[in-house]
Amino acid sequence: MAEMIDQSRFSRAGGAVASALVALPFIGVAGGMGTAAMVAVCALVALSLARTLASLGRTWPLLAVFAAFVSWVAWTATYSPLPQYNQIWRILGMAALYPLFLVAAGSAQSGDRALIRRAAVAGAVGLAVLLLLEALTLRLTGWPTFNHLSQPQTALEPLLRNPGKGASLLSVVVWAAVGAAFAASTRWSPVAARVLIVLGAVACAQFGMTANLLAYAAGLLAFTAAWLLPRVTLVAGSVALAAWTLAAPFVAHWALGPGRPEITVDSWRMRLDIWRFASERIMEKPLTGWGLDGARGFRGQFTEFVARGQAVQVEVIPLHTHNQPLQLWLETGAIGAGLMAAMIVVGGILVALRLGHDRRAAAAAAGVIAASAAHANVSFGVWQEWWWAGIVIAAGAVAALAVPRRSGTLGG
Repeated sequence: MAEMIDQSRFSRAGGAVASALVALPFIGVAGGMGTAAMVAVCALVALSLARTLASLGRTWPLLAVFAAFVSWVAWTATYSPLPQYNQIWRILGMAALYPLFLVAAGSAQSGDRALIRRAAVAGAVGLAVLLLLEALTLRLTGWPTFNHLSQPQTALEPLLRNPGKGASLLSVVVWAAVGAAFAASTRWSPVAARVLIVLGAVACAQFGMTANLLAYAAGLLAFTAAWLLPRVTLVAGSVALAAWTLAAPFVAHWALGPGRPEITVDSWRMRLDIWRFASERIMEKPLTGWGLDGARGFRGQFTEFVARGQAVQVEVIPLHTHNQPLQLWLETGAIGAGLMAAMIVVGGILVALRLGHDRRAAAAAAGVIAASAAHANVSFGVWQEWWWAGIVIAAGAVAALAVPRRSGTLGG
């Protein structure tokens, strides 16, 4: 009875993190654009100076590299062909507020952890159900009902991007929810976790975005590997991601040259053309890159692309490269990519130290990281704050899964 009473109590920080998870379905099904504001508000609500200072002291290696990375990114705006100083403020806002959200989640006590676990499961289930309802009404009426009601003047094709992006968020956060279901440690926990896995797969298969299924499969594979080998998977995975971040432009430059394999799917052929062009521009300024938002500096340059049997003119890089390692290299050069690679390795080690003793939490972390990495290589731009906010929400749920150890903790 005492345990039940203790778990019924939660702090302001625990309530803030749980609120973000519970609100995610409603924001996610509409395209996820409100996630950044939600994380910022929850981080400020949960703010505790003592907890923040304690966490900063335990994660100083990661914070030192992170500060260097953010500083370098801000500096690159000074030589960007399109200096977007409002972009700098958004990046600085993310750099300041998103870690505070993780601090709140990682410092969770017993009642907080129980609350956040339940909120993670509720958030993932709610998002999956809303996405499936959108898919069902799309088949029955020709429109995704919730989005059509909120945006009645928007055409179908752009409207479908909203639930598609919601499914992208689900492909990441579902692994935190699966870990939370296992961590509940009841006789129904394995059943609930497996139902979540199936429900997530079905929801991510909707709306015709292959990247969502790719990310989901990567998350499932990493979750399984970390369940079997927690620390090895987390550390080896972070090293592999860091190595790919450093190697990406050279691999793309070599693989996408003359004689490359022919791809028949238009969206993937377009990606390959973007990656080839980006890798060529990277080789022109490999050390420092073209500057923050430099990818947008190539807007207005067009190339011919054959889509559905018709030749059309498309921009060589539409907004961003649809590959975050390439975008990092293009805009911040080897310096920015090197700092990001260092962050990935240091962060992976710290997460392994904090969660490696608990395979449920380690598996959830690996799933979130792998799904996010898959999207990073085929989908979203590197400075999209709404997307990073979704990752932070999932990471916050993971951080609350395991009781932190005294040494090598992250946020606890």
